[in-house]
Amino acid sequence: MEVKPNKILLACTHAGTGGVARHVLDLALILKENGYKVDIATGTDYVDFMNEFIKIADNVIKVKHLKRKLHPINDLLALQEVKKLLLSRKYDIIHAHGPKAGFIFREVAYKLGIPVVYTHHLVVYRQFKSLLNPLYKKLELIASKHCDHVITVSNSNKEILINDKIVDPRKISVVYNGLVDLKPKYERLKARSEIGIPKDTFVVVYVGRLERPKDPLTLVRAFKEASKKIPNSLLLLIGDGPLRSKIVNESNIKVTGFIKEVEKYLAAADVFVLTTNKEGLPISILEAMKYSLPIIATNVDGIPEEVYNGVNGYLINKSDSKMLSKYLVELYIDEKKRREMGEASYSILKREFDFRRNVQKIMDIYDQVL
Repeated sequence: MEVKPNKILLACTHAGTGGVARHVLDLALILKENGYKVDIATGTDYVDFMNEFIKIADNVIKVKHLKRKLHPINDLLALQEVKKLLLSRKYDIIHAHGPKAGFIFREVAYKLGIPVVYTHHLVVYRQFKSLLNPLYKKLELIASKHCDHVITVSNSNKEILINDKIVDPRKISVVYNGLVDLKPKYERLKARSEIGIPKDTFVVVYVGRLERPKDPLTLVRAFKEASKKIPNSLLLLIGDGPLRSKIVNESNIKVTGFIKEVEKYLAAADVFVLTTNKEGLPISILEAMKYSLPIIATNVDGIPEEVYNGVNGYLINKSDSKMLSKYLVELYIDEKKRREMGEASYSILKREFDFRRNVQKIMDIYDQVL
């Protein structure tokens, strides 16, 4: 007798722009391709990916009180909502993503006896400076004990959770983020023509929110210094956020806001830069690798697992605008190195970050916990 595909509930805190929602969307797509029935439960703080969720999933359930910020009343109401949801719909496995959804869905699933898997996209009590970190750590310890298996998107996060005695080493695996489609969508010269960038312009691209944890101002400072030695240079900051008002659009510095065709700008770029102070395993770097770009990024968390220093780019310390400026000038001058590093980026992407291949590891984990 043929076994019916498992019914999976993917849960995330919100459907906003960012790596977690994108990861959930791609995971749902691949699980559906493999015969699973997939629902997505999400809060309503941000809804950028909501339409995409609706297109892919069998059902999208909006959890009204599931909010990103800690709020005792909302959180208790969210627990009740999730309990009602899991009692009314029968799921074989719950797979939660993100700290808030991760805690609530793990606790409710545990109490109801439903197998539950949780993916750490970052270790929240280590990533943010907060007086609440001891509480977050305690909550994570409790939820991890009530979880059948924990997945991290980087080896660095796995080591943190094991060393902090949060997770049993026998119950944790690393499954890298990845891209579903590894084939570039745009060609360089055509992309430049459509955007209006001259052929001889040296283009540096950043993709991400313009907020303090991402530290785009370090990149702006470094670029201003480097551009003194780089004629016809252009910095494109693709994103938006509270720091946008501190970045003045100049002739060679442009803030685009959030745009859908990010890949077109990556195709037009010469170098990709990410100056974040915290990260799990950023998908933005993988997207840049898809376009064979050399990467300059901060040496934090899972980034060294994407950027091999001196091979497909350079790693810098947090807020080190001087070193970043030096590397920008170096890659401008040395076109051969720029090309070789870009080729290495694409090679690493194909070898390590093919998400269809990586999701097979997640499906194996589902089989283990059933």
